[in-house]
Parts: sequence; structure tokens; C-alpha cells
Amino acid sequence: MRLLFFAIFFIPLITLAQENHFDEIRDLIRKAEYQQAEERLKDLDNQSAEYLSLRGSLKLRQGQNQSAIDDFISSISMLEANENAKSDLFIETLSNAGTAFLNTGSQSQALEYLLRAKDIRREMNGEGHESLAASYNDIGLVYLSEDPGKALENYQKALEIYEKNPLKYKEKIAQLYVNTGIINQQLEINGAAIDDFDRSIKLWRELFGENHPNEALTHVNLAQTYKQFGVDQTAFEEIEQAIKIYESNYGKKHPDLAYAYNILGNFHLAEGEFGEALTAYQEALIANIDDFNSYNFIDNPNVEQRYNSSVLINSLLYKARALEAYHFGKTLKFSDLENALKTLEIADRLADELRQTSTNENDKIALGKFTASIYEAGVRISFEMYQKAFRDKDSYLEKAFFFSERSKSAALLEAISDTKAKSFSNIPENLLSEELNLKSSIAFYEQKLAEKPKEGLERSYRAQLFNYKRDYEEFITKLEKDYPQYYDLKYSSNIPRIVDVQSKLTEGSLLVSYFFDEPSGRFYTFYINKDKAKVYDAAIDPSLDRYLSGLRNSIYFRQDETYRLTASSLFKWLFPKSIKNYNNIIVIPSGRLGVIPFETFLTEKIDEGTTVDNLPFLINKASVGYFYSASLFLQNDIERAKDPSIFLCAPVTFNGFDKSLSDLPATLDEVQSISKHFQNKGFSSALVSREESQEALIKERSLNNYSYLHFATHGYVDEYRPELSRIFLAKSKFEDGNLYTGEIYNLKLQAELVTLSACQTGLGKISKGEGIIGLSRALLYAGAENLIVSLWSVADQSTSNLMVDFYDDLISSNSISFSNSLRSTKLNMIKNKIYSDPYYWAPFILVGK
Repeated sequence: MRLLFFAIFFIPLITLAQENHFDEIRDLIRKAEYQQAEERLKDLDNQSAEYLSLRGSLKLRQGQNQSAIDDFISSISMLEANENAKSDLFIETLSNAGTAFLNTGSQSQALEYLLRAKDIRREMNGEGHESLAASYNDIGLVYLSEDPGKALENYQKALEIYEKNPLKYKEKIAQLYVNTGIINQQLEINGAAIDDFDRSIKLWRELFGENHPNEALTHVNLAQTYKQFGVDQTAFEEIEQAIKIYESNYGKKHPDLAYAYNILGNFHLAEGEFGEALTAYQEALIANIDDFNSYNFIDNPNVEQRYNSSVLINSLLYKARALEAYHFGKTLKFSDLENALKTLEIADRLADELRQTSTNENDKIALGKFTASIYEAGVRISFEMYQKAFRDKDSYLEKAFFFSERSKSAALLEAISDTKAKSFSNIPENLLSEELNLKSSIAFYEQKLAEKPKEGLERSYRAQLFNYKRDYEEFITKLEKDYPQYYDLKYSSNIPRIVDVQSKLTEGSLLVSYFFDEPSGRFYTFYINKDKAKVYDAAIDPSLDRYLSGLRNSIYFRQDETYRLTASSLFKWLFPKSIKNYNNIIVIPSGRLGVIPFETFLTEKIDEGTTVDNLPFLINKASVGYFYSASLFLQNDIERAKDPSIFLCAPVTFNGFDKSLSDLPATLDEVQSISKHFQNKGFSSALVSREESQEALIKERSLNNYSYLHFATHGYVDEYRPELSRIFLAKSKFEDGNLYTGEIYNLKLQAELVTLSACQTGLGKISKGEGIIGLSRALLYAGAENLIVSLWSVADQSTSNLMVDFYDDLISSNSISFSNSLRSTKLNMIKNKIYSDPYYWAPFILVGK
């Protein structure tokens, strides 16, 4: 991950009595004279907000980001308590906190702080004021890796302000040249990037003379640009000059130096110079860890005394990759792979610590993308060791499965663990209610912001959201301190072992888990049954994505020839070994595999004249259930109720919503028929329909009295803004009828099964390292054990028939699993000539068993 250039802007402080001290310390930090700044800090009141803000700034420039964040948050709290929340110091501290969060990889949290600083500056000084330029520059840094266009837009706004007085703002203009240079580098406009970096170096030297750390970071970026440009010798010269400048300023210990050594190692590795690369990565480890000084690349550090976690994770990952390349490119020694695996295990533990320190859900999800490379390397190297080992092969199979599981739904699993930890920690009900109120307020304002309101409303919503999130962070910190059992349980979730999975599998069941290593172009399939476990690898077929889309489209648009081709090919690719001995298959998908119905795969060669009802569907052989991870499979152990009860909801008409929402008359017959089946069996049933199907009713705790919850309505999934995904209910005086994802997260469900008899409710944003983010994820978080959701728009009448028959089978046959009843229902539809086409029965899948 590229370490970006983080500009830290200091503005006049509010305590005039100490102004001289502050000016001096500020200037010392700016010039990178850190030891003198530390000495002068001793003259200040170390209990004051000003002291904590300045000390945090010093730590920030020294690369101690997490410690800096602690100081900034304390300073902000003091200023808020003293009603100084619109002072210059408050704004400066917000900005520096945002920069520190960004340095730790918490981009969403960084943006919240930086936008809040910008809004206060605009409110105090008006649009176009020079103070806003600092905010535009900082915000541009957040967008740099994800949205270069937005980053450049912010930089240009800053530059317009600074160019009004170029002599006064020479330092800021130099910083902007670095940042625009990085964007040009990303866009591979290398000539423009080099020009920008050269301009910045000229300005740095005019300001500080030669060999300032700011100049060193510019040389790092120049090095990467020249390497990208193919000018290797100049690239090496630039990175070596950066290292020389850093060492002259910092000595051998600083995360910026570690970052530069990472780049040098990558250059050597690209040239096949394994020894030189490993030496550089070892130097990076030494620079980033206070008490580690070993140059032997077999040695790995204890990471407790680290400076920058993100840079350290990359050093460990790069080192592991270099050891892997060293093995294949030169030595073929098994010990190189062993050392690589040990290095990755340290990176994984560090990534887990980062996840636990973040309170922002979006940042946890983003971390999954960042750490995906660790898990890809882990599975790949473990599999290679599994193939080559003469002894203890199963331990390497276990390692491969471990890293594969690490890549699946980590943030969701932690959220579920958090909920369970609260229920076992004797936390008073009033505190749980306080938390629910805070989370509900956060969900409300996130949803409002996702709707892209007008600028004035947007600023107001953002301010409210910022305050509620700050309150929530403080609430959770206090909860963890006051209830240590909660803290221990919250972070005690472990990745399951294969033997744990096997203990939960019944005879005839097969768990199939997929993992894609896109950098190497290979994918891995884990087969686990009650007695054995195997893993198979294969090349990712270049047509895979096209075939996945082809399968979905061919079912939806009833394109028979395309369907038969894709359904047959996907079965061959995704089931490398026979499944003839299994009648129950548990699928743990990866990426886009999560949005296709495996039961539609064709398992045998098809004769040309075979009719639809005689096709060899996978569902003919086995029931199919889906889980987002093996950990979630293990947690799904609730006993089926002997006397099940059901809550049914069908709004039927949608006049008050978007005109594209048609009425669903068949849903009324659907819920009435299901209710009648339950009543005939003597089971409890509650039904609300039309205007009674109100959102407020769904939010009541009374839903916990029912085993099954069934919603027959419209659904909407927004893959780009998951906060706007929702199911539609009846409007009321106090509710808009939109049950948004954030509101679903805050439900407290205890249902064995939640069915969304609606369109596309199983879809969502596919996030690397986390899976599908949408309505199904929200319901699992809220406490649903099993889900029935849809993968595309569904026909009203056939859906109604499917649902009625499913529940009839479920309560009449005493089925031991929901997947068996769903399979039985689908097989009956296939036999029925009217609904035998997969279009009618395939969209609904079971997330569960």
C-alpha cells in the first residue's frame, strides 16, 4: 500500500499566554527538529488540551500514529467540554486526527474528522477562505487511492487559494505538487508526475535547504515513477537518496524509512535479486520496530514496539513473498516456505489487532481489501507445502483452510461476536438501550447522507453524525473498560479448525469452500466431509466471470442454449471431484460465486432433446445451503422449535412509493395460505397486511416471540450505496415505510428463519475480504439464524406458490433442515410443467442449513 504524503498544517492557537512556546514548538516540528520540540513541550501544562494537541502533532510527524490519535481524541474531548469546539485549536486537532487515522488505514474515520474540520472552517470564515485550503488538501489525500478524480478536484481548490499569495504559501504549494504528482503517477502520466515532484523538491530546498524529510518522501515517489517509466537505474538512485536523507534525519528508526526500504525491496525483487530484496525488507522491519535489530532474514520481530502498523504489515507480506520467490527461483528449500508462512502469520495477527482497534464498520471492511494479499499468499504457500510435504501434510492443509477462512466475513463475524458478548456479560439493560439509541441515530444520518442531500443539509447531517459517532466511540471504550468479560468475549472469536467443521457435518454432507488467488491466477476448492478433507487447485478460467454472468442472464431471460452451456461448464470447474455420495452440500462461496444458484448446475452430459423437467440439475442430487464462512456454519447450531410459530407481513400495495413498484396481489394469498397451514397444525401464526404492515411494528421486540419471520414485499438493493438497500413496508404517521439496512442492523432478532419473499434480496455490494454487503448480511447481524433470499427479480404468482409449498413441507414432514424442505419444494416445481424452468424456482436460495 502506497504511503501517501500527509501534510500537517498548524494555525494560531487559542492560549495567548503560551503563544511564544507554541510558535516555537510548532516551528521546530515543521522543520523536523523533533528532539528540541520534545524539550520545549516540557515547559507546557501537560494536562491541557493545547499540550495534548501539540504532543499528538509531534508523535504524528514521528510516525507514532495510534499514540497520536489518543492524544488528539483527548484534546478534542477537553475542548468540547470547555465549549471550545469552534476554536482554531479544535479545527487543527480535528485535521491532525484525520491525518493520523488515514496513516493507520482508517479512511472512513479520517474523512469524518477532515470533513468536520472543513465544515467548521467554512462556517467560521466563509467559502474561499485560505483556511479551507488545508482541508481541501487533506481531504484529497483520503480520496487519493480510491477516487483520483475527487482527490484532484480538492487539490485544485486548494491550489487556487494558495496561488493568490505564492510566497506566503510556498510550503503548502510544495505539498500540493507532491500530491498531484502522485495522482499523475497513478494515472501513468509519468512525465507530468516527474515535473510535479521536481517542482516540489525545488521548493523544499528553498524552504529548508537540502535533506529535509519532506524532500525524501518526494524522492520515494520519484523512484516509483521512474520504475513505472522503465528507467530502473534512476529509480534505484532516487530511492537510495531518500533512504540517505531519512537516516540523516531520523537515524535507523522511523516508519517513513521503513516505507522507503519496502520500495527498495520491491525494486530488487522485480529484478530477481532475492538476497538484496530480503535485506531491504529486513531493514524495513528494523526501522519500524523500536527493539528489533536483526539483519538475518530468518528472524522475525515481536511487533509490540512498532511505529506504523500498515507499513509493518506490508514489510512482512513483502518479505514472505520474497521468501516464496527465493524458494521457486533459486533454492527449492522447504525451509524458505516455512519461514514465509511464519512471517505471514505475524502479519495476520497484526491485521487482526488493527481490526479490533477500529470502531468504524466501513474501515473494517476496507481493511479486508488491504489484508486480502496476506490471505492469498497464505493459502498459496500453505497449499504448496501441502503438496510437497512428506510428513505432517494435514497441518499445511489446516493452514491453507485457516487463511482461506480469514478472508471471509471478518467484520460480520466480529459484529456477531460483539452482540453475543453483550448478552453474556451482564451489561445492564439501560446501557444496551443507550447503545441502541446511538446506533439508531448513526444509521439514520448515514442513510440521510447516502441520499445525497443539498449542501446545507449535508453539512448539518454530517455534523450530527460526527457527534453521534464520537459519543458511540466513547461509549464502547467505557463499556470495554467497565465490563472486562465483554471485552474478552468480544475479541475471542477463533477461526475454526477442519475437525471442528467435521464434527458438525452429518453423514452424506459435503462442505465446499472456495478461495480465489487472483494475482497467481488460481483458485482453491476445499472438500470437507465428516471423515476427510482435501483441497484442489486449478487455473482461473479467463471465461469464468463471463460464464457467471451468462448463467444468471440465461436463467432470467430464458436463454436455453446459453444456460445449458454455462451450467455444465461451471459445474465442471467448481466441483473438481465427484459428489455422487452426497445428498447435502454446504457452499461457502467467494466473490461473485455468492450471487449464483449452484442448484441449477447441470451435473451430466445432456442429450439434445432433453426437456427442462428432465435436465440433470444439481438439486436432483442434493439439497444446497450457503454460508458466508465456515465460522458462520459452526455458529448455526440452534435447535429447531417443536412448536414453530410464524409472523407474516405483506403490504400488498405500494401507492406511496416509487411508481416502479407494482402492487403484489398474490402476496396476500401467499401469507394467508401460509398462516392457514400453521393454524391447521395447531401452530401460532400472526399476520399483518396492507396498511397494518408498518415499519414500527417490525422494530418492536415482539418479533422475538416467533420462530419464523416472513416478508412478502418488494426489496431494493443498492450495490454502490448499501445504506440505501431496504425492504418496503406500509407507511405510517411516524415512519416512511422504508426499512433500511442500517435499521435492520439494529433489530434484535431471535428467529430460526427469516424469509424475504421479494426481489434481489440476496444481492449486494461484493467487497473483497468480506463478501456480499446487503440485506442478507444485515439480517444475519441482527440475529437471524437462517435466511431465504432471492438473487434476481421474481415472478409474483410462482413465488407465492413456492413459499406456500415450502412452509407446508416444513411443518408437515418434520424436516430436519430448511434446505431439505426448500429442495423438496423446488423438485415439485420442476415436475410441474408450468414452473419447471429455473427462472421460477432458482432465484430463492437458503443462507443456512
